[in-house]
Amino acid sequence: GGLSIGGSKLNVMELTIVNNTASERGGGIHVSEEGDIRFQNCTIENNTATSATMGQVQGGGISIADGSPKFEGCSIRHNQAIGERDRDASGGGIAILNGNGTIEFKNCTVEDNTADVGGGLLIRGGQNVHFVGTNFTHNRIRTAGSGGALFIDTSGTNAFNECEFHGNH
Repeated sequence: GGLSIGGSKLNVMELTIVNNTASERGGGIHVSEEGDIRFQNCTIENNTATSATMGQVQGGGISIADGSPKFEGCSIRHNQAIGERDRDASGGGIAILNGNGTIEFKNCTVEDNTADVGGGLLIRGGQNVHFVGTNFTHNRIRTAGSGGALFIDTSGTNAFNECEFHGNH
């Protein structure tokens, strides 16, 4: 994929991550370990997570396997997760998989992403996820899936404040 980040202190501003492909996780960005990671005013666009091995595919735009990154003013759009079988691909825009920190998205746009499950967003695991002022628009699932805008299966606390959901299928 575009960026693979683990255990770092990283401040990313106004970066464009476009047209990348990853095997299984994080076509645009993959966060694999705890660190002080912040993204501001970034664009994550036209990225793909795919697999040729019949395995699970997660996070076309962003995959968070651990850690507690913060995203502010970011656009996550036109990303996709493509699996070999129905329901193998999840989190077309964002897949949040594990961890025990708090992940934050503030004033972001999650738009026109595609997967089998959770077209815009998939949350699994025990972490806490907070969305403030984030819009989910025109995300979609393929025919056998569920959760056009989002699919949540977690023991963590999830908060959606001042968010909007429009035209998700």
